[in-house]
Amino acid sequence: VTATMSNGTNREVEVAWNPNKADTTIIGTTIFEGAVIGYDEVVKLTLNVQKYQPKLNMYNYSSVTINNVCKQLSLNIQNIGTKPVTINKIEVYEQGNLVSTYTSSQLLDNNIGTNITPSESWGMSLNFKFGIWIDNSYVKYYLESDGSPYEYTVDIK
Repeated sequence: VTATMSNGTNREVEVAWNPNKADTTIIGTTIFEGAVIGYDEVVKLTLNVQKYQPKLNMYNYSSVTINNVCKQLSLNIQNIGTKPVTINKIEVYEQGNLVSTYTSSQLLDNNIGTNITPSESWGMSLNFKFGIWIDNSYVKYYLESDGSPYEYTVDIK
């Protein structure tokens, strides 16, 4: 580690940590104590391992709107995280009422991929014959990443 010496200079020093290994699969905080040759005090390191949370930019917008009614809806997800994300299901709600559901198998049957790798974007468009009101309407995304499920609700703009 980089240590600040008593004269104000920095120097790389070896630390003998106890324990000497970190299990980063265990969520939580672990405090390590260490010893530096020539330094009488115990040094401490706090390691905080957190559950992975996908980093996504998500937006829905009406690409064809007539009198505040969406005729064509564009759905977009950009994965700016470090791990892949899988779409398990998408639900479209008009003013709180479920109007459409798309499962991952339905998407795949229509040649729409469900995996979004890091730095990749995903999108699809939906057409509504009679349209849906934009006000108080939203899309629910049911996703999975790193073995954990995630749910996002995104308003239609």
